[in-house]
Amino acid sequence: MKRVNEIRPDCPKCGNVHTVKHGKQVTIKGKFQRHQCTECGATFYDKEKKEVK
Repeated sequence: MKRVNEIRPDCPKCGNVHTVKHGKQVTIKGKFQRHQCTECGATFYDKEKKEVK
């Protein structure tokens, strides 16, 4: 179940809605929150740049 104030993206590989935070990705374009799928184990990051603490 997703929290209202913390919507996590669905897995782009398998479409699973259950993902967990998995660190941060720092690129030239900025900082991105990384996520990991609990079903297939794929890691990915948010497409939108957000303030990552």
